[in-house]
Parts: sequence; C-alpha cells; structure tokens
Amino acid sequence: MDRAGLGGAVKTSGSKGLHVVVPVQGSPLEDVAAATRALAARTAALDPDLATTAYLLEDITL
Repeated sequence: MDRAGLGGAVKTSGSKGLHVVVPVQGSPLEDVAAATRALAARTAALDPDLATTAYLLEDITL
C-alpha cells in the first residue's frame, strides 16, 4: 500500500480476523472496488497461510 501511496489502519473484525481499512476519496466506486479486489488477491497470493479472500459462512454462528 505504501508503494501505491495509500495509508491504512488495521481493525479487528470482532471475531478472529483483521480488516485493513483504507480511506479513499474522489474515485469512482467501480475503481475502488476493483483496486480492493486486486489488493486482497495479491495479499492472499503472497502468503496464503496468513491471508485469505474467502468468506466462510460455515464458520459463522447465527
């Protein structure tokens, strides 16, 4: 994110995960969504034991 000129913060999910929060202003929603997906995929590819893009519903107790 530093190389892309983005600042962010880590936020706990309230469960067992972490979220990276990056404030973005002045960009179309479609561009922000595409960049988010690309960054998440890159992070998961760099260290799949540490990061994932999966959202596992079976792990959620309702």
